[in-house]
Amino acid sequence: MTESPRRASTATLVISLVWYGVGVILANNSDGAVQLAERLEQVSRGWIAPLLLWPLVVLIPFIVLATLIGHLRFRDLGWRAREVIPAAIAFSVAWATWRAFLPRLPSERSPSVPSDPELYVRWAQFLTAQLLGNALLEETFFRSFLIPQLTLRLSSLGKLAAVVVAGAICVALFAVSHLPRLATEPGSDPARVVHETMWVVRFGTVLTVAFLLTQNVFVSVGLHALWNALPFLTVATDAQLEVAWTVSALLSVFVYWLVRRRFSRAVSASSHDPTPRDQSPVTEVRPQDVETDSRT
Repeated sequence: MTESPRRASTATLVISLVWYGVGVILANNSDGAVQLAERLEQVSRGWIAPLLLWPLVVLIPFIVLATLIGHLRFRDLGWRAREVIPAAIAFSVAWATWRAFLPRLPSERSPSVPSDPELYVRWAQFLTAQLLGNALLEETFFRSFLIPQLTLRLSSLGKLAAVVVAGAICVALFAVSHLPRLATEPGSDPARVVHETMWVVRFGTVLTVAFLLTQNVFVSVGLHALWNALPFLTVATDAQLEVAWTVSALLSVFVYWLVRRRFSRAVSASSHDPTPRDQSPVTEVRPQDVETDSRT
């Protein structure tokens, strides 16, 4: 059973929200910062990308604020070392499902997965930037920090209602955080911004469900990173990508939930075993089994 997180102070919660908003605005409107990030990307041959650098600029101060000032533990932010390997397995399931499912989608534009080795190098670079940067920041902040903290504050509504309302609020904030980028993209117009925002809402909802069912933020990080990196390896329409990713994400979450549930039951059963593990069962000795020598 997952331990309940500590409740952050209202000041910590408000300052974290303000800092995240400032970071998003600066990342989309600072020409000097963009030039520096592009220079680092060139020097590192693509491994230090802006999607790795700027999320870390926001994430590291947030972690410092939450732990040193807000007195939260890393596990209160969803960071547990034991969750990394299960999340990696869930990511592998999602990847395999996507590879198997995408080519079977009916469409006028046949989807395919290119085999150019150089493309896979670029994909690995982008995926690394997502796993350690952009996806890690957004999933930690919106899923494993805000949802539990809002749930604690809404506990008067009841457990289920508190979780649902907290999840809905976080999905809405997640969508709002993408508006500066959507509004400043070349060729953006109100209709396109609305369309893209609705997709972000659907995307955030799936990630929220994944987090709530698995209680593992690294599962959400992996699914988030996989979606953002798919265009590098796929010749497909947006609709095809969305269907393939959603099916892959939900299947991997279901497998994770099923395996974890059975493992928890096995652990629970073993913990209720009355026989001590370090002792052999005691055999009852009956009086008639004891031979008495009355001749002595």
